Amino acid sequence: MHICQIIWNIDAIGGAERMVVNIAAGLQEQGKSDITVLSILGKSDSYYSQKLKEMGIPLLHLFPDAQKAYNPKITTKLYKILKLISPDVVHTHLWGASLHGYICAKLLKIPIVVHEHNVLFNRKWYWDFFDRVTFRSRSRTIACSLPVYLSLVETLKLNSKQKKTLVIINNCINEKEFAVSKDRLSVRKELGLAENDFVFINVASLTEQKGHRYLIEAFSLVVKEYHNAKLLIAGDGILKNDITMHIEKHKLSSNVILLGIRKDVADLLNASDIFILPSLWEGLPMVLLEAMYRKLPAIVSNVGIMKTLVTDHVNGLLADPMDTAKLHEHMKFFITNTLEKIKMGCEAEKIVTKSFLINVYIDSLTGIYRQIL
Repeated sequence: MHICQIIWNIDAIGGAERMVVNIAAGLQEQGKSDITVLSILGKSDSYYSQKLKEMGIPLLHLFPDAQKAYNPKITTKLYKILKLISPDVVHTHLWGASLHGYICAKLLKIPIVVHEHNVLFNRKWYWDFFDRVTFRSRSRTIACSLPVYLSLVETLKLNSKQKKTLVIINNCINEKEFAVSKDRLSVRKELGLAENDFVFINVASLTEQKGHRYLIEAFSLVVKEYHNAKLLIAGDGILKNDITMHIEKHKLSSNVILLGIRKDVADLLNASDIFILPSLWEGLPMVLLEAMYRKLPAIVSNVGIMKTLVTDHVNGLLADPMDTAKLHEHMKFFITNTLEKIKMGCEAEKIVTKSFLINVYIDSLTGIYRQIL
């Protein structure tokens, strides 16, 4: 069975891109499938490109530079490649890749699986139009969590027949690819952090969705009481300048470290105390699973599947979106309750180990592939 995964830009280093690599690695380890990865954009020297190369998985970038999602040149080139490699299944991730992948797969009569990685919120109108028009003729659509499933059903107004082609496979982590390479103190030293600093970490794109404004406002209150509190923010995005100005406004330059896009997320999590993600909306963020696997309790918004994964005072704490006061309260709680922090971290790790590792995911995915062939 030859599976071709298509992603818009493998260089982006986000949750969808991580899942492409996880799926490729899991299928390869299972040994029952050939895998090819096509990235519409990107260059061969990116982090995930190198990871795939190390695994010996064929990867092709169609265009090295930015392209408009509706550029017909993309469809033409992708069609020629798919016709040449003749995969048994096309599996697409993110809207641009799904648009072109769908057109080409239908023209070539190849079964297509469209993977939805986020709830359908605050999207371009034509994204929803594309999903409505193409949904019934997809072989399968995968929702990465129950909230994404429900969002698809509600937004696209799916009928009972259409819902039969929509399946949930929760995101997973590949524990072999998420190993720590440096010890906790070494990483702290590299970042200029002291051994007794209390470190919160946020790993997310710097976009409105992720709620950085409220995080920084809450953290500014924490620092007034606990001078050894530090906040690591790993990621990049269109709000980088706004977030930087917000940090300077609250005089937090010595307590907040903007790390940019990082490849060593496992090491950063291992060097931290608490994971925090005050998103306004979410599907199933990969980094939450990764943080839980590294035994970090989480402070997250009461949205999406996060409110199912995190149970108050069991493996983390929940806050309503934009609730700065509650974020402040939760951060103070963990600083002053070390034993609770350790206990919740252990519970978090148990949840991921039981239900969100790669072997369970790949069994479900290959079952779907077999159904549509």
